Amino acid sequence: MKPILTFLLIIPLSILAQTKLDGEFCTKFSEYRWCLNFVNDSFYYHWWGDNYPIGKGIYTLNKKKLNLYFVDNDTLKTSFKINEVNCIPNDSITLTFKVTDSESNEPFVFAGIRLTNSKKDTIRISTYFDGLAILKIKKSNTEYLVRVTCIGWHSCSFKIWPDNCKNIKITLGLDRNLTIEKKTIWKFKIIKNDSNKLVLHEGKYDLTLFKNDK
Repeated sequence: MKPILTFLLIIPLSILAQTKLDGEFCTKFSEYRWCLNFVNDSFYYHWWGDNYPIGKGIYTLNKKKLNLYFVDNDTLKTSFKINEVNCIPNDSITLTFKVTDSESNEPFVFAGIRLTNSKKDTIRISTYFDGLAILKIKKSNTEYLVRVTCIGWHSCSFKIWPDNCKNIKITLGLDRNLTIEKKTIWKFKIIKNDSNKLVLHEGKYDLTLFKNDK
């Protein structure tokens, strides 16, 4: 009879080590409850029952170490785009503004638009229910500073020259007043990580966060 050889396949633990976290983990204190919500490589830090983050960033998970790197990307959600358009040659040109929410793409009603030139001459207009505002202005090579504002959202400022008709699209990002400063780093040692809870250690204390299965 030929001997039967049995081979043990040993898989290194480093291969099995988890490199991603997924979902929301929350403390269970009687008050001041807070949560960490992990999505792909990002995390959001917020109070229990409030989906607006008071901090957010990217995280790394290496064996038994969890590092949270806080960043502030809200300003990247506020942007503008200017397109030159053909118009009938005369002494005036038309500026068409379209202001929308960067997350929902919904138009802003009564968003404020202020144009100021180098002589400090100021023009103020606001958007209507469709998020549009149309302004006819004298054609010139004078530089104008445009500032678009809406209460509760980041403002957007840029420069234009009224030398031709323009369509200008502005998106405003919500001002969530993040309270965790940019470049802040939280470092934890992972004591336990399973489908129900995440136990972290920092300094002299253990911190237990429970998985929130919505």
